Parts: sequence; C-alpha cells; structure tokens
Amino acid sequence: MSPIARWTLLSRSPSLARSSHCLSIIPNGRLFLYGGELLPRTPVDAIPTARGTVHSLDLSRTASLLDSLKWSSVSTDSSSSVNVPDPRVGAASVTIGEYFYLWGGRGGVDMSPLPRNQAGIWRLSLGTEDPKPIWERIGATNEEDAPQIRSYHAMASYENTIYVHAGCPEKGRTGELHAFDLTTNRWSTLASAPEPGRGGTVLAAVRLNGRPVLLRFGGFAGDELDSFDVYDIRADAWHTVVPAPDPQYGSPGARAVYGFVPFASPRYPRSLALMYHGERSPSALGHAGAGQFWDDIWMIEAGAEGEPEFSWKFVQMPVDKASPAPRGWFPSSSWEDGQATKVVLFGGLLSSNDRSDELWVLEI
Repeated sequence: MSPIARWTLLSRSPSLARSSHCLSIIPNGRLFLYGGELLPRTPVDAIPTARGTVHSLDLSRTASLLDSLKWSSVSTDSSSSVNVPDPRVGAASVTIGEYFYLWGGRGGVDMSPLPRNQAGIWRLSLGTEDPKPIWERIGATNEEDAPQIRSYHAMASYENTIYVHAGCPEKGRTGELHAFDLTTNRWSTLASAPEPGRGGTVLAAVRLNGRPVLLRFGGFAGDELDSFDVYDIRADAWHTVVPAPDPQYGSPGARAVYGFVPFASPRYPRSLALMYHGERSPSALGHAGAGQFWDDIWMIEAGAEGEPEFSWKFVQMPVDKASPAPRGWFPSSSWEDGQATKVVLFGGLLSSNDRSDELWVLEI
C-alpha cells in the first residue's frame, strides 16, 4: 500500500510572500526565513532599515495553538557599521545545532557576484535577552580555496561540516562539491558530481547501511534532469544509480528547484528521503516568468538484502484534502518532531507567476 500524505496549512502571511529564499529549522522547532524575491531578481528586505532581517516562527506550538501561531520579524541595528549579509536571492542555508548558516546568492537584476566581504559563510544566532539577530561572517583559514560564489546551488550538513554543491556562477553551471569544516574553518574541494553541471538541484544527507551519503536528484542544465546520484562522504566518490520504480506509479519525472529532505519514520523503516513539487518545464521568459510545476510526492527507500540498492515509492494524496498548489523555487526544509519527520514548505513560485505566502506542513 502506498504511503498517504497529509498536508496542513499553518498560516498565510502576505507580507512575507517570496521565492528563491532560505528557510531552515533548528532542533527546538524554531524556523528561520531569510532573503528571496517578490519580483524577479529583486531582493526582499532590501531597504537600509531591513538589512539582516530574519523572520521566525515557533513550529513547536503548532500542535495545539494554531490560532495563535504568528510570525515574528527581527532586524539588526540599522547602522551601516553593523556587519550583516546583504539582501540576496538564490542563496542556501542549513542549521547545525542552534545556529543558522547561510552561503551564496546574488544581489540583484544583473545577478552580479557578491563582493568579497559578503561572500562566504554567515552564521546567525538570536540573543537571549535582546531578540535582535546576531550575524557573524565565519572567515575561512584558507579563503583562497573557497568555492566560486554562485546562486541556486545546493547545501547540506552532516555532523560539523557544511556541503556546497552545484549552482550557477556568474557564467554557466557547475557540478563542483566543497565542504566547510566548522571545527577548523577550512574549505576542502571534493570530487565533482557526474556531468552536466546544474542549478536548482538539492542534496539530502542520510545514512545508507551505516555510511553517510549525500543523495541528489535532477536539477536544471538547459532542461530539467532526472538522474539520481549518490555521494559517499567517506570515500569521496559519486556514483549514479537507477532506483527501482514504484510497481504501480513508476518513477518521478524530471524536475528542478524542488523539495528533497531526509525522511525518517517508524512506519517506513527503509525510508531515506522525500521529494516533492518542483519545476517540470521552464518558462519561455526565463527567470522573469513561471514554468510548469509538479505537486507530487515521492519517497526514496533503501533496498533490503538481495534487492535493488534504492527504490521509489509514490506517496498518495487524498483527493478530498487540501494540499499546496504546484510550485517550485522554494527551499527544502524539515523538522524531526519526535520519531517522525515533518516537511515544511513555505512560499515558492506558482504557475500564475505569483509568489506564495503559504506555510504548509507535510506528514506521512
């Protein structure tokens, strides 16, 4: 029997509508939203008094206090001397412990690279007495080995390491993989992924038979892709696999700028990750328009002994229940609430070319 999806709409916040933004969640359930665009390539929160603004929401309250669920927006001191990340689109973020980490992105319509003092890893924490965000740029001990600045790349974290992969530099697309070790503040250049270079792909860090790996699906390289690749962290090596299809529904279609998160559930002990929504074909207007989008959900599972290494499982959505409209250009995010994973979807680009203001939570 196929897994069943349950989407819950938690809030709508018109003032926060956006796509190409960052969203990550720390272990206590606090969500952090940063950056993005309401108009193509025009960063939100760009006025001087909004520099460094972070929007936050406590997901741990959602179980019993939906009516009182409210976003809070906190800004830094507006003084120009305060060191905060410039407004940007197409950046990516992860959380490790109580910290939110940001890297990359572009600053405007011309998509020019960020200046050197803005490139690199930024770390966010919130003060305990004063709720203003505290931003700190984490300088690398080997800045000369830092990845070329880019946008629409993928980020993932495993233990104390941040991985930066693929994306769109000033020209072209790349398949490079870099790691930033937070214990030494050093960058490492790792094995590049199978070609072609791409933007709009996503990494999910999981354990496969006890080994830490990064899973990757699809992305965009002139057209949407549908390859499935696995990076073995210990071996520093990639390999491409073809997961066994779902016996009834087959395999997911090619896509980019989609959701892909590690997924754990006692009901599905072999589950590794969930993939959902995303762009199925681009707009003829490029980044200025909206293409066609998916609204499906797929689970990737590890095979048992003697079975294929991976297999797809289609996740069904009840036709009489509400669910997010097809969309793409949103960040992947999830939260471990007890033993099961909850997927969090905020914003994104709709087929109407509007940016969504909805916050949804997915449970399987």
